[in-house]
Amino acid sequence: MKKINFVLAFAVVTAVAFTSACSKSDCEKLYEKTKKCSKGKNKMDISKGAFVELCKKMSDSKALKDELSCVSKSSCDDYNKCVKEKSEARYAKKELERMDKKISEKKYSDVVITCKYNKKNSLIDKKCKEVLPKACTALVEKAKKSKEGGKKDYSSCIYIKDCSKVTKDEKYNKDAAEACK
Repeated sequence: MKKINFVLAFAVVTAVAFTSACSKSDCEKLYEKTKKCSKGKNKMDISKGAFVELCKKMSDSKALKDELSCVSKSSCDDYNKCVKEKSEARYAKKELERMDKKISEKKYSDVVITCKYNKKNSLIDKKCKEVLPKACTALVEKAKKSKEGGKKDYSSCIYIKDCSKVTKDEKYNKDAAEACK
């Protein structure tokens, strides 16, 4: 009987120890992965307690949820790649929503700027290919109307030249020369 109690007690202690070792919070797992995978100027310099506390306070953050979804990646390269991809997707979503708003408000110069500085993001670049012709044409028309009214719209002229650079269409250089001289 003593042998069975000892074996049972050992099994219970082992099970409790094993369960507690495996029941780290998501924030603790993120801390360990981040600490392991951060390097150079991005080296993490925060205590585990402070990190976990901050993590719990930010539990509603989309960025945190994205990082937590990457924790299961086995290598640091895979983890860092996952975090970067999620971050870029969040940024693209925000920029695409902003672009849609600017298009509806007919603020085409803002659309051109967004496209000019986001060529490397494939989601934004795809949207730019769809909307830039309309935005650039609207800027050309605006500059021509200003010129017909006896004024020059220098702001539109700058953005028309940007249209030429972003779309790689020389047509906009000709339009800028016509509407802006």
